[in-house]
Formats: sequence, structure tokens, C-alpha cells
Amino acid sequence: MVEYSGYVPVKPIDWTAKTSEITGKFLDTYYDREKKRAEQQAEVDNFISEVGKLETTNSQTFNNFILNGAQSATSYIQSQNDLFKKGLIDQNTLKRNIQNSREGLSNIKILTDGINERIRVGTERMNNGQAAPMEEYIQDHIYDIIDVSNKQYIQDENGNGYIVSLDGKTKISTKSLNNMLNQFIDRPDIMSDVDKAVKGLGVSGLNKDGKYIISARLTGDWEGTKNRMANDILASPQKAANVLAMQFGYTFTMDPEEAKGDSNKILLTLDPNGAYVPSLTKEQKSQAVDVVKKEIQARVGYEEKERDPDAAAKIALENRKLDVDLYKLTAEERAKEEPYYLRLRTLNDVLSGSREGMAAIIGKPLSYANAAGVPGGKAGEVNKKYAGYVIDDVIPLKNGDYKVTMKLGGDSENSPNKAIFNYTREGLISDLNQVLNTIEGSSKLDTEKILYLSKKGSGGGMGTPTASSTQAP
Repeated sequence: MVEYSGYVPVKPIDWTAKTSEITGKFLDTYYDREKKRAEQQAEVDNFISEVGKLETTNSQTFNNFILNGAQSATSYIQSQNDLFKKGLIDQNTLKRNIQNSREGLSNIKILTDGINERIRVGTERMNNGQAAPMEEYIQDHIYDIIDVSNKQYIQDENGNGYIVSLDGKTKISTKSLNNMLNQFIDRPDIMSDVDKAVKGLGVSGLNKDGKYIISARLTGDWEGTKNRMANDILASPQKAANVLAMQFGYTFTMDPEEAKGDSNKILLTLDPNGAYVPSLTKEQKSQAVDVVKKEIQARVGYEEKERDPDAAAKIALENRKLDVDLYKLTAEERAKEEPYYLRLRTLNDVLSGSREGMAAIIGKPLSYANAAGVPGGKAGEVNKKYAGYVIDDVIPLKNGDYKVTMKLGGDSENSPNKAIFNYTREGLISDLNQVLNTIEGSSKLDTEKILYLSKKGSGGGMGTPTASSTQAP
């Protein structure tokens, strides 16, 4: 049976209540906006009141500058308030712009408050030689910087204040005034910087001329190492600029056209924080780097010309020949001969002057070398002269020989207790193999067989398995 689906009554809308609700919300919004407008108007009025209370000075020129700046700031804030009332900017934007304007004007006081103390400190630093040439230039131009007779105060769209010269060449943010006026730059001590950098390479003493002795295995490409060190020392363009001023009499300028027309002028520009930064040309930076590289060279006794630049390549070729020869052997022969091939590879790494090779023998006593240069010399009584000395460095020389440096173990880096031995290739292989034979856990391998394999790899003669000469510097 189909049930009757009748009319369901609907509760009528109370339009009077709805109208009252909507009107109430509208009024709440209206009153909230009016409250915010009143707050913002009060903020604007307070700012204008603060501007009117700016202190005057004894200088009519400065007073006029302040007055014109205050009028500019007032006009700006009134225009911002008008934009707010029209709904073109929001409340947060207006607040931010008012705050920026307030800071911009208050920072102008830096030009009067404490400026005399800044000049006093700067003059004292110049007189005692602490100030770098760049700081001296800034000090000489302090009065030009704070001279407002040819400048005006303006604001950008966000209320940030700037002091701008009438010719448009200078624009200084008032937020950066403090950094700009209080930029103190110490005179660079390049010799001290070089000493720290050179010691950082790992020095092993001083020679008789007072120069640092540095292992060739630590310097690698000496020219490249010097260039890297010099660039690290001159990472700050301020330091590079002051080196040029001290060494070659370069001077500074804030005029781009003047710098462009004179290669001995260094252009100074202001960075966003208000600090003066030298804008060095490529040629100027290169000249400063050369100064430091020469100072580095002057402090180091090591001469690259002694070292064979092709030693590593030659040894690499010999090691490849060894690998080929080892591969040609039968499995049974390879198991027997492989320790000799591996030992010679280790010795070859030493001969190439590599860090990896040196790690195997550095700090080890070289007893057979202690008697080098003595007719018929053998390990024995002569050893007393070099008792306690250990291997410190091996340098492959261009004439095919090797320079081995030994030092008194545990002594300081500046110790004069050093001995330098000039070795033939075969002599060094012979003695170093015996050094490796003494290391605990190492195989005791026959030196003559090692020399035979070396002869096959290098194509050279057997030579004499002793050191050729020795001297103590």
C-alpha cells in the first residue's frame, strides 16, 4: 500500500534577526577599521612630533640639512598615511615604513654624536703606525664624508634614509653610517702571515741562512703551492690593496673615472653594510700576489730546481713494467716472486718522493748511511756521530741521484741537528731495503734480488749499494 506523502511545513526565515546580525558584523568591522585608522593616525602624529623635536647644532649648514630631511620625512609619512586610508597599503606596511623613517632620521645623529672621538682615535692610530694606508685615506676624508653642504637627505619607497650628494656620485645609507665611519684597518703583517703559512706546510728546521727547510714531498708543485698560499693570505681585498699601497705607493680614490684613468689608483666602493671595499683590477691583484710569493720564496730554503719534476712519471712507468712482468709468471712462480715485486714498488714510491712511499720509511733509522763517506765505512763506531738520527725526507734530483735528509729523532722543528746524504739510485734501494727488512712483521728480502728487478725495470746499471757521500749542514 502506498503511503501518503504529504506537505512538510518549513520554518520561515526571521529576516529581522538576520538583518540585525549582518548589521552588527558590519558595524564591528567598521569600528575595528576606525580603531586601526586612529591608531595609525596616532603613530603618524607621533612620528611628525618626533621630527619636530630634532636637536639643532652650532652649524647652520647642518641645521638646514636636518630641516630639509625632516620635511622630506614628514611628507613621505603623510603620503604613506594617505595610501593606507585609501586601502592601497596595509597596516603592517605603514608601520614598517614609519619605523624605517624613524631609524633613518635618528641615525643622522651619528654625524654629530661621537664624531670627534672617532677622529681622535683615527689620528692616534695613524701616528703610531697601526693604521693601514686605506684607513689613513678614509681618515683624511672623514670631513668630506660628514660634510652635508653638498648633500641632501632622501628616502626610498620603504622609508629607508640615504644621504645623497647633489652630483649623484655618493649615496650613503644612514643605517650604515656607523660602520662606514668606524672602519679601522690594521697595517698588514705579511711576514707573519707568510711564516704561519710556511709552517703550515710542515717545516723540518732552519738552514744556516735562517730559511725554513721544507720537504719536496710536502710542497708538491712548488709554484702552484706558492700561488695558493699567496692567494689565501690575500683573501681579503683590503689586505691586497694595502700591500700595493705599502710596496708600490698605490693611492686610493672614490671616483670611478679617476681610477679608470690611473692604474696606480685603487677604487673604493661602499658595500651594503657601509664598509669601504677596494675594487682591485686583475692586474693589481696579480701584482699583490707576486709580492707575497716572493716573500714566501725568501723564507724557504728548498729550491724546486733540485727536484726532478718527472720522477713520479718515470717511476709509474717502471711500476707498470713490473706489473706486466709479474703477470707473465705462472701462478706458482708468482706466489714466490710477488713479495719482491711488492717490495720494489714500495721502494719506487719512495724514490718518486710520494707521501705514500715516505710513510713506509720516514722516522726509521738508516744505520748503513751513518757510515757513508767514510773509506770502507760500515755500521759500527762511526754510527755514534749520528746515533738517534732518523729518515726525514727523500728528494729525487734531476741528475738521477737522491738527497736524503736525516734528523735527530724527537728534536724540535728548528733543530740544526740534521744530516744530508747524497745517494745513487742503487745505493738508496740497497739501504732502504735493509731498513724495511728491520720492520717487525716484514719479510726479510734479499737486496741483490731487489736490485736485479730494479735494473730490469729502469734499464740502468747495478751501481754500488752504498751511499755516495754525506755532509752535515
